[in-house]
Amino acid sequence: MKFNQFNGRLFNLMFVAALFCGLLLASSLDSLAQTGKIAFVNNVDNTYEIFFIDPDGTNRTRLSFNTIREVGNPDFSRDGRLVAFVLFATQDIYVMNSDGTSVRQLTFTNNNFDPAVSPDGTKVAFASNRNNNTDIYVVDIDGTNLFRVTTNQFIDSRPSFSPDGTRLIFDSNRNGGPFGLTNLFLVNTDGTNETRLTNFFFEFGARFSPDGSRIVYQGRTVVGQNSENEIFVMNANGSNAQQLTSNTVKDQNPSFSLDGTLIAFDRPVTVPNVGTQSQIFVINADGTNERQVTPFDQANGPSGAPRWIPAPAVHISGRVTTPDGRGLRNAAVKIIDQNNLVRTVTTSSFGFYS
Repeated sequence: MKFNQFNGRLFNLMFVAALFCGLLLASSLDSLAQTGKIAFVNNVDNTYEIFFIDPDGTNRTRLSFNTIREVGNPDFSRDGRLVAFVLFATQDIYVMNSDGTSVRQLTFTNNNFDPAVSPDGTKVAFASNRNNNTDIYVVDIDGTNLFRVTTNQFIDSRPSFSPDGTRLIFDSNRNGGPFGLTNLFLVNTDGTNETRLTNFFFEFGARFSPDGSRIVYQGRTVVGQNSENEIFVMNANGSNAQQLTSNTVKDQNPSFSLDGTLIAFDRPVTVPNVGTQSQIFVINADGTNERQVTPFDQANGPSGAPRWIPAPAVHISGRVTTPDGRGLRNAAVKIIDQNNLVRTVTTSSFGFYS
């Protein structure tokens, strides 16, 4: 689908955004456009590469083709275009385009982990023990303006942004307990207004729903260092916690679909006489209809760390012109879809954009 040129006066960006929003809403009838695709890491060709797949297990597609080995803990910007990850060899944070291009290093001190990209793709939060204690930091996507968010003698880790990008949810063992069990905390990205969110037993690895009303996390219900993790959801204020999974294996790395109706996570799957591999599962946000998404496949290796990204749906291009028909260069064209995901492009010297 293409959108033809704008003629006449310099256009109003909000008008253009609303116009494109109407076009994209037409595709929202497709459930895939509403839920998004699942991006995940798969061990293939002796490297960890990024793939995406439909929630029903079809259309598995490889996104990245890079030579970086032993990467982990990936997280995506909300539009799916940027991915931050840890290079295990150096324990530093990197960011790249989701197709594996434009790799750049953000930290240079080692001992950094758990990166999380802000919804607008401008910042990365991560945990680091660069000061002999593990705290939460935020840095701009170009590696500048490093800021230490938390400062205490305990371990703060696994940060994740709220949908509006103003707060971070993270886990910390500052309340003690057996085996250093953690609870969930909220803090503003500037380090103010830190709040304890949970005090159930052991909660960690939390992420917000897209509308910010709920939180999904992994936790345990039994004391024991090797007890298994289950998937839980609760309200954003920490109330009404509900356990979604119950089994004897570790369910982990949960995240909401773009419309908040599904939750993806990974779980080890064991096949007799073959072995055990981590695979991707999906469950309804109310705990019903659990199903396996990625098949057990020794050729492809284990799959894990699922994150939801928008499904490619439409292609829009056109031209912005002045009243006398000349192409307008460097004009910003903003597109907003039904999930409030924003695309912004700049017109070329002759006014074209895509």
